[in-house]
Order: sequence, then C-alpha cells, then structure tokens
Amino acid sequence: MMEQFNVLIVDDNVEMCNTISDILLEKSYSVSIVNNGYKAIELVEKNNFDIILLDILMPGINGVITFKKIKQINPLAKVIMMTAYPLEVLIDIALDEGVFGIIYKPFNMDRFLKIIDILCKEHLALIIDGDTIFSNTFKDVLNRLNFKIISCHNALNSLDYLKKFSIDLIFMDIKMPKVKYREIYQLIKKIDYEIPVVCITESRVEMKRSVEEAFKNHVHGYLIKPFKMEDVFRIIRAFYSFELMQIN
Repeated sequence: MMEQFNVLIVDDNVEMCNTISDILLEKSYSVSIVNNGYKAIELVEKNNFDIILLDILMPGINGVITFKKIKQINPLAKVIMMTAYPLEVLIDIALDEGVFGIIYKPFNMDRFLKIIDILCKEHLALIIDGDTIFSNTFKDVLNRLNFKIISCHNALNSLDYLKKFSIDLIFMDIKMPKVKYREIYQLIKKIDYEIPVVCITESRVEMKRSVEEAFKNHVHGYLIKPFKMEDVFRIIRAFYSFELMQIN
C-alpha cells in the first residue's frame, strides 16, 4: 500500500477495537481508537480520517447522534456503522443520514477488509463537459473524495478514454455541442454496459425529460448546476454502496 490511510474505530468494546486495530495495522493502515462518541467528535475536529468505524450502541451518546455531529464537522466522512443487534429504527436513521453501510457483528474479517480496501481505493472518474471552468472546479471537489479525474471537453473523444483507461464513474453534461446525449450514452454502454453514468444539466425541465429517459437505461444519478457538496456526496455514496453490494 503506497499511501497510509487513517481509520478511526469508535466502540466501547475494548477487545473488539483492539482486534480490528491489530488487523488493520498489519495491512499498514494508521489506526486511532476511542471508546465513546464524545471522544470521537473531539478527534474528528482535529484530524482527517479516511474511514470511521462507528458502533451504534454506546454509553453516553449513541452512534447515530455521534455520526450527525461528525457530519457537521466533516460532511465528506466515510462512516461505516457496526452493530451486534437488530436495531432497525437506528439503522434506518443512520442510512438516511448518509452512512456508507452497516456491518453486523461478529463479522467476517476477509469481507471486512474488502470493504475497507474499496473505501480507501482511489477510483478514476471521467468528466465529460464543455465548460472548462466548471470541470476544473468539479475536479477539485472529486479529488477531496479520493477520485482521480480525467476531463474531456469533447463527448466523442471521451469514448477513446473509455477504451484506454479503466474508468469507474462518468459525469456527463447532457447538453454537449454537435452530439446528442442519448447517442453518447448508448455508445458508452456499448463499450462498458456496467459503468455508472451521472447526468449533469443546468435545466430542471430538460433534466426531468432526459433523466426519465436515462433511468430506463440504468443511469446512476444526476446533478443540476449549480449543485452543492452534499449533492455530490450523495452520488459518491450511492457509487460506493453499489461497490460494497458486490462483496460476497
């Protein structure tokens, strides 16, 4: 592993924390441990963590409330909740609030490590948009979410990048010059049917019509300019959720 990633474990079960920590340290991750939500919030205020593993049931302040506080400090935090109990209400709240997933204890360590690896892996995204200023700004946002970026201002040229590189995610303006969105979309899917595509537009009316058509072809999501950071995070969370679902 070329880059060391920072993981925060938050659980009142000291033995569980030490077990997870030992496994992650062997894999060259940097690990911090706290045993309650208050200390977790203090650490997040001072440090940047790539992943936070957060137990749902803890004394003093539960994991869901802790997550809400963490999200206020770092809206881009990748949080995985852990639980040994069927807490449907708390789990539903956590998922609605934006956690990346739930791990049930006792969990399979091989599967657990695959989840961590996916969340830390640097993915490659392709931005297809004729607006250079927008593309550069959007690139900076995605970099903060651990994505490498290829920018393409010509929709037809983007097909060459798809053939040359292993692209994980595509962001595409639906109103490109000299070519129709649906035509490029179909060509993309012929090259790689499984690749997720996110539509971008400035018009809500145009988006409604185009998204209805695109969703019939399994489009991954959409963004309407100007969009907020939480809109992008929603898309990225959906991308990772799909990735995590593929783990056996």
